[in-house]
Amino acid sequence: MFMILMHHFIVHNGYDVLKLPLGPERIFFQLVMQGGGKVGVVIFFSISAWFFLDKEQTIKSNLKRVWIMERELLFWSLILVAFYLVFDRTDLGMKLMVKSIAPLSMGLWWYATAYAIFLALLPFLSRGLKALGREYHLALAATVLTIWGLLSFIPGAQSLSDNVFGFIYVFILISAYKWYMKPFTTKQIWLLTGIGFGFFLLYTVASATLSLMGHDMGIFITGSWKLPVVMVGFGMFLLFDRVTFHSRAVNRIAQSAFSVYLITDYAASGLVQDNDKPGTNVTGASDLTPVAEQLEMMQKVLPDVKKVGLLYCTAESNSDVQIKAAKKELDKLGLDYTDFTVSSSNEIQSVVESAVGKVDALYSPTDNTIAAGASQVGQICKENKLPFVTGEEGMCMAGGLFTLSINYEDLGYAAGEMAVKILKGEAKPEDMPIKHLSSKDLVVVKNDEMAEALGIDLSALDE
Repeated sequence: MFMILMHHFIVHNGYDVLKLPLGPERIFFQLVMQGGGKVGVVIFFSISAWFFLDKEQTIKSNLKRVWIMERELLFWSLILVAFYLVFDRTDLGMKLMVKSIAPLSMGLWWYATAYAIFLALLPFLSRGLKALGREYHLALAATVLTIWGLLSFIPGAQSLSDNVFGFIYVFILISAYKWYMKPFTTKQIWLLTGIGFGFFLLYTVASATLSLMGHDMGIFITGSWKLPVVMVGFGMFLLFDRVTFHSRAVNRIAQSAFSVYLITDYAASGLVQDNDKPGTNVTGASDLTPVAEQLEMMQKVLPDVKKVGLLYCTAESNSDVQIKAAKKELDKLGLDYTDFTVSSSNEIQSVVESAVGKVDALYSPTDNTIAAGASQVGQICKENKLPFVTGEEGMCMAGGLFTLSINYEDLGYAAGEMAVKILKGEAKPEDMPIKHLSSKDLVVVKNDEMAEALGIDLSALDE
């Protein structure tokens, strides 16, 4: 977001960078601030696109997202209108006032409008790409990469501007990578990002040379959706995706302010003294997985399973809590188990492939790292006829077989009720036990597509 703000500071306030003499200041404005904003857009979009790929997209849910965006933008646009009326009435024309009444529909901000259109198209786009299959999807990615990627190096060639087609272009590339390609190693990601920066520097030298020859122009390659911009933006996203951040200092700061969270195990995270009596300014609702019920369901649906692979990330304390519960339940059910652990998403493919032939099924709790790579796990499991039972709905629909899941909307509502009580002075966070949903709030989720691919009958879940 900071990178996008820097871009706006230079581009949208009437500041003509090209009028500056050639030097470090001008190059910084053009390369870092102007170009950095375009990289920021790619990072910003990649975050949402990455997680959209793990959940089934519906027309209803996405239109709801669009409506929420319209309401939020209307609020802020009216605030800005009020600001102009008080402080800068001369710049507030009738056209701007009309746009401010319907900011999303009227394209007051290009990103918001393009993103809303993308959300409306996403259910169809996602299903269409899945229907293409691996071969044609990768071929499509290679085609758009040629049309809008390689040709973006040539001034005057076909290119994308700031609109929804840029989002669709990047979504095609990201989905092809996440669904069908072997994850890049950290070294490969640094190489990808470094090559992108290298092109930035090469074109900066070219721009400076042309300026010395009397031809002042911007750094062409830092424009919207240019290939180096996508390389640097997506590379930076992948690098940050592999960072697991833990800080006692941050937890201590969180305890010093009134907070209501959605966390798996608050005590294990160090945010409260005890889940039944927090003793700090932190409380909330827990998304703790119904581990025992899920494993009982697995034994019911898959009676031939004798050995279970426990797939999780060792860097996540919430997974550690759930895996301990899973092992206790598996001992009770008389099933063997083996740990298959990763320290980052970069290891998911190799670890899951190593599980093939060694276990009869995989189980993963609500693990953030595995959730981010659930579609990748599902693809390997589908190819090897290995059932993958997941901790929650999103993971299941991305690549799992079935689950007994909490409802995150109900969980959020429960946390909201707790916050209201605190704000009204009816309760104090240090005295409010961590909220857990009851068994009646759990929902059975089935991935029929995966069941068909594995040849597994899920009718037992309907009993």
